[in-house]
Amino acid sequence: MASENELTLRRVVVALDVAADFAPAIELAATVAAGWRAGLRGLFAEDERLHRLAALPFAQQLEPATALRSPISAEGMRAEIDALMRRMRQELESVAERHGLQWSFDAAPGSIDRDELVIESDELLAIGLSTRPIMSQMRLGSPWQRTVGRLRRRVLLVRGRSDANAALAVLYDATPPSRRALDAAIRIAGACRRPLILVTPEQVPDAQRVEAEAAAQAAGVRTRSVVARSASLAALPSALPVRVDLLIVGGDGVSAIDASERMSSGAVLIV
Repeated sequence: MASENELTLRRVVVALDVAADFAPAIELAATVAAGWRAGLRGLFAEDERLHRLAALPFAQQLEPATALRSPISAEGMRAEIDALMRRMRQELESVAERHGLQWSFDAAPGSIDRDELVIESDELLAIGLSTRPIMSQMRLGSPWQRTVGRLRRRVLLVRGRSDANAALAVLYDATPPSRRALDAAIRIAGACRRPLILVTPEQVPDAQRVEAEAAAQAAGVRTRSVVARSASLAALPSALPVRVDLLIVGGDGVSAIDASERMSSGAVLIV
């Protein structure tokens, strides 16, 4: 059985819908899953607003190439969604096989806005925060993104495409949540062979900082230690010496929205 300092992860669930820019979320979700040899699941959520829109008699879409308008039909909307789901499934399969991961793809059985979905305690939910146009230039907010403010669980929030050469960073203050974060950071950095920035608040004793560095280096992870003014997320941007596109933090008391806003690009993993 894993201790409170370790993160148990059986599967990463990638939140998919018609509005999400899905490729970056799938790629980074697979990178994280590789740290545990965990499975990868694509979970597609239908947006009821699209079907209501298609049912309106005056609904139209604008073709950017011709500037011509055409009606939106329920049949056309269904065809667009089905084609998008096939592309998502193909992307998920390709990325999972490249990382050597088991994968699955299915549609959400309930409404994510009404908390009917069940994500197990040993699963990690990955949500993309970037959106893409649907049906030419029409944009809608992602229904998954509307759940971020009420999340009280482990989550991976992705902004934009991951840079395979960028470092990872972990915020470590020697508390049990930050020890979980350190364990996760070491696993992920080892799996994707990226350097790790160990960010410790200045009040953390040197002995505990050295112990954390030694744990990462013992796992073969290139590690650089920096000191932040405090353990708050607000102190992080000025403490990071290089480009970081994945920040890993312990989840107790951490706001998913606050953490994601601190990383205006890249991703945040809250464990």
